[in-house]
Amino acid sequence: MSRKFLRAPARNPVKGNVDDEEYEAFLRFKEAYGFDSDAATLRRIFRIALFGVMGTLPAPLQAVASVTDQNGPRIPV
Repeated sequence: MSRKFLRAPARNPVKGNVDDEEYEAFLRFKEAYGFDSDAATLRRIFRIALFGVMGTLPAPLQAVASVTDQNGPRIPV
């Protein structure tokens, strides 16, 4: 006795989770840059969104000094 498992029809996870306008922009971006897969396209879009076009993010808040810069010697209070 052989069992046949029916698979659910494949659905596009990108199209199912975004509005039509966003999906159309996604397809235009994918076509403009010649990506073969949705995953590669999303990876590039996320990278641009996270790191910007120049590849920089703002410095972490922990690295920012709480003391402001000043000109001249420090005067004791």
